[in-house]
Parts: sequence; structure tokens; C-alpha cells
Amino acid sequence: MKKSLVLTIVFVFACGITLSSIMASAQEDYNIPAWIKNNAAWWSEGQIDDASFVSGIKYMIENGIMEINTGDLSIADEYEDMGDFYITYKPNPNSLYTGDDTAIAWLKNVELLEVEVEFLNENFRLPYDVEIVAQECDEVNAWYDWEKKQLVMCYEFIDDVFEGYNYFYGEDEDFDYDLYLAYGYNVVDYVFWHEVGHAFIDIYELPITGLEEDVADQFAALMLSYTYDSETGSYTLGSDMLYDVGTWYYNEDLYWSEIYPAETGEEYVPPYWDVHSLVIQRFYNITCYAYGSDPEYNQDLVNTENLPEDRAIDCEYEYFMMEYSWEYLLGSVDNGFFD
Repeated sequence: MKKSLVLTIVFVFACGITLSSIMASAQEDYNIPAWIKNNAAWWSEGQIDDASFVSGIKYMIENGIMEINTGDLSIADEYEDMGDFYITYKPNPNSLYTGDDTAIAWLKNVELLEVEVEFLNENFRLPYDVEIVAQECDEVNAWYDWEKKQLVMCYEFIDDVFEGYNYFYGEDEDFDYDLYLAYGYNVVDYVFWHEVGHAFIDIYELPITGLEEDVADQFAALMLSYTYDSETGSYTLGSDMLYDVGTWYYNEDLYWSEIYPAETGEEYVPPYWDVHSLVIQRFYNITCYAYGSDPEYNQDLVNTENLPEDRAIDCEYEYFMMEYSWEYLLGSVDNGFFD
């Protein structure tokens, strides 16, 4: 899996250790390049941005100047592996839009749940069984039920993902059926991991700050960014998957903010009160995480103005802090995944 780079900067905020004390301690045994010392001073004075400072930290980690043992970095209790995720498919008589198949047929055919459940059971220890249910729900939704310890994926939601793609791109002359299927897979996979994020927060009693929905979004984005492409030998496939998720969010906002009012004559008022961030905010967040995971590969996100430069400048830092935080939270309940 993709190796995480744990940023020393987190200690400044999380542990109260100043950068100067880290540098002073390290000088006793290591020869720290002068440019790193200059970077630290310039960063503390606001003369360089976070990304430039992070590059110095990465250099020290990659070259053995600084070693960070993450083995004990977790606040979750140690758990014996007493349970597993398991899947239940319920009947799906009313599916309409998922390619040439019903939602249940598509979901079984691509084995999305089977692949992810195998991965989860191999890499994380559960104190009890957790059921993943695919079913009709009479609503477009997916959720984690903390009382039943159950993750629900609704067939209506799967239908809606494909229907939405058809709405925006179905009549294009260059419509690509393979891209259509890949888009559906990537969005459904993202939402699955979003609900797993909720499940982990509940199962392991993880403390969080801010909206839980935002935290679950971050976990889902992180897990997709780890997707390895065996053909290219890289993790760029994860970025491509996040592109599709960003497209999904962007189109949702476009429909409700512009198309729906134009078609119906009704004003759309965004749900400012909702526990979820606004859809357009989630678009920019996902785009930022994709860029931050690999700025070089994802530079077009900035060049095409999908990501404003004012946000892009901190995205690498945001991504690494997100990665560190989840490593910290789950480090004692995984089976080496975050090593």
C-alpha cells in the first residue's frame, strides 16, 4: 500500500513540541542541511508557504535524518479480532437505471462489496461482526446504523448515480460506456468508504472534532487515494477515482442550483442547516484532497481552474494531516495497513 509520510509539524500542534527543539535535538546526531534550517526559519516567519516547509520535512524522513515511530501512535484501544464485515443482498425488483442490469445484478457482477470486505477483514480487527446490507430503501441514500451495527447501501442510490451520469452525458456523441461504468463504480465505492468511516468512528469510539460527515468524507477520500494501479505501478488511479467523485458533487450542485430552478420555476435554497457540508464545498474538498495526494500528477486541477490557487497551496499539507490523523486514530486496530 501507499506509504504514509507522517509530518513532524503535527507535533507542533498535537504534542506541544516546538520545531526549534526538534531541530536542536536532531543536530546532536545528524547533519541537517542548511537549506532545511533556512526553510524552518522562513516558514516560522511566514516567508514561505506550507508546501515548501513540508518538502523539507519529507526530505529528512526520506533520507533517515528524522525517524518517526508510528507503532504507538493511536488512541483506539487494542482489539482482538473477534468479528468480520459480511454482506447481505436483499431483493431488488424495482431498479431502473443501472446500465443493462438491475442494481443488485450490477453490484454482484462488479464484486465491489466483496473486494472491499475482503480488504477490510484482512487489514482491520473488529470486536464484533458488522453487516453490510444492500437493499431497496424507498429513498436515495446510504447510511451506517450505529444501533444495529449495520452499513446500508441502497439500490436507489446506485440507480441515482447512473441516472445522473446519463442526465448530463448520455446524449453526448462521444459517450463512453466504459467510462460510464467506471464512474458508477468509483462514486459507489467512495460512498461505501464514507459509511465505513462512520462505522469505524462508532466501533472504535474514535474522538473527532468538527462535523462527522466531513471526517467520513476525508476517510473515504484517503482510502480511494490509496488505490494502486498495477498497470502503471502508481497510485494515480486513486486520483482518477476522486475526479469522478468530484464530478458527481459538481453536477449535483449544478442541477440543484441552476437546472432545477430553470426547469421548475422554483427557488432552490441550499440546506445550510444540514450536518453535511454544502455539495459545492464537498466538491472543492475532494478536489483538494486529490491534488494534495499527488500535486505533480494532478496539476491540471489547478491549471483548469477546478481548484483555485488560494486553496491549492495548502492541499498537500491538508492531505498529509488527514493521512496522519487517520493513522493516529486507527494505528492500533489495523494489521499493518498504515505501516
